[in-house]
Amino acid sequence: MSRPRALSTPLKVDEFYCVGCRKRCKSKPEHMGVVKFKNGAVALNGYCGACDCEAYKFIKRKDESTRRNQYGGKKTRVKKSPKKKSPKK
Repeated sequence: MSRPRALSTPLKVDEFYCVGCRKRCKSKPEHMGVVKFKNGAVALNGYCGACDCEAYKFIKRKDESTRRNQYGGKKTRVKKSPKKKSPKK
C-alpha cells in the first residue's frame, strides 16, 4: 500500500498528518501527548492550528515510554470559538 501524496517522506517527531486539511501540520511540544486507545494501539496526539482540530500519529509500543517521558500524557487544547458574524445594519 502506498502512502498518500502528502506523506511521500516519513513524518518527523513534531509533524502530524491532519485528516481535516489533508496536509502535514506541526504541533508545539506543549500541545503534544501520548494516548493509548482501547485496542492497545499507542499514538502521539497533536494539534493542528490551521483547521483547529486534533491530529494523531501512531507510534511503536517500544517508543511509548520514551515519548511519554518527553511529552507526558494527553494534553487538552481549548478549541477556538467560531467567529460570530456581526448583524447587518
